[in-house]
Amino acid sequence: MSDKSSVSFQNYLTIGAVAAAAVESDLEENHGHRIVELERYAKSNKIWGRKVKRLRLPDLMCIRCGIRFESRGKSNMAIELSHSNQEGRGWGDGGMRDGDVFAFVGVTSGEGNYEVGNIVYITKGSLATVRSSARATARKSASEGSEATLKWPGWTPEYPAKLVGVEDGKLFIEKRDGKKYGYWQWRDWPERYVYVRQGENFCENTLIAGCVPPASVDCVGEEWDWLGDLQSDDHDVLFPAVKAARWLNDGRADGRLLQLCDSDDWRVALEAKASLAVRDSSLVSKIFDTAWALEVDSDAADQASASMEAVFVLSELSTPAAREALHQILKEATDSELRSAAAWGLGMLGDSASEMLVTYIADSDDQVALHTVTALPENLSDGTLTRLEEMLKSNIAREVASAVHVLGRRGEARSLIRNLEAASDSTWQMIIRMLGDMPKDTVLNSFDIGPDEKLREILEIGWSSRQDWLRGKEINDQIETLEVQRLSL
Repeated sequence: MSDKSSVSFQNYLTIGAVAAAAVESDLEENHGHRIVELERYAKSNKIWGRKVKRLRLPDLMCIRCGIRFESRGKSNMAIELSHSNQEGRGWGDGGMRDGDVFAFVGVTSGEGNYEVGNIVYITKGSLATVRSSARATARKSASEGSEATLKWPGWTPEYPAKLVGVEDGKLFIEKRDGKKYGYWQWRDWPERYVYVRQGENFCENTLIAGCVPPASVDCVGEEWDWLGDLQSDDHDVLFPAVKAARWLNDGRADGRLLQLCDSDDWRVALEAKASLAVRDSSLVSKIFDTAWALEVDSDAADQASASMEAVFVLSELSTPAAREALHQILKEATDSELRSAAAWGLGMLGDSASEMLVTYIADSDDQVALHTVTALPENLSDGTLTRLEEMLKSNIAREVASAVHVLGRRGEARSLIRNLEAASDSTWQMIIRMLGDMPKDTVLNSFDIGPDEKLREILEIGWSSRQDWLRGKEINDQIETLEVQRLSL
């Protein structure tokens, strides 16, 4: 994947994760739902080198009423869905029932910040009713799934304005300069619905009208018979119930879940083990066995996906047994991606695992070390800080560099400063370089008295680079790209 496509893909994932999190928050805070992820990592933008084959499932579901929600983050807000004629890859496939809801979310990005605009909820059944009105784009290549994009009629103004209302068949808005604009094109739509209130101000990238009725998404309460769904042979019915049992099972489903632990479908079996493990820690060992199976037979079909998914499950359990299982994988496995996932999972567990995790920031496997460095929590515990400062005294340059980097990235200038005097020449240089990369005020405020004149002069050299517009990462990347283009044959 090229740098440009990597950045684009990361941005796409981030928009999707931000949108899913916004939908979850809105449904819980404003509509009474109890939301869990149905599709693992729906709210994450983490990219793994080994692609994990996932089910095509809705992102979220309510474990009270059983409604499933598919989130669609849009940088250009529209009622728009991917579609393929391949079996199971249609716009409404993947476990979406007529009453389930698509959530279209406007997300704008800039300088690393992502802002959520309006959310428009529409049921699958409503979209199906006006399916013939959706326009299809040209299909992608076969390598990209031969997918097209279906776009239902809607209007998203490219500027902020206020909805005035409907007059003589036109939808009127008022721009910020006071000028009114009437949108008459919606006369050609099969149906017409407005998604913002009359008199409401809206920002750019707001979907204000469309041809599909907005869904009512208030939770109807405890109406889902998840115990009954656990008995189903239909995967689209069974799997959500197995997943929900992690939060709903009080013992009534133990027998059925134990049966499902031996399912021929490894995904169902894994989630059944996870749902039992929250009540019985002995099941963690079975999840560990699934994760470890990649070490035993790396060529088995689906084994990489199953093992990685098992590590993700362990990362979600937040129990001492799960933490120890992740540590064992990180410590003893040989597969780089599996170990990296274990390190990432330990980081998700926060302070309870940080002192266990810090040992691996200088691991001989670069990917494991980098994932460990990044996974350490933002606020380092006293025990973790002590271990990092011990590593500053190491004779191994890789350990010193890793410790310096972690302390600097976590803003621990005080820890770096108090180790300056006793540091070896090479360690002193690494610490000075890191302090020069950190914000000036953060560093100066971390001295008890203040740096002497000579040290201050050295640090000022590092801080001065912040004023050099050519040293920023984005600009430097552009320069490197232009340098490559100097070739003339």
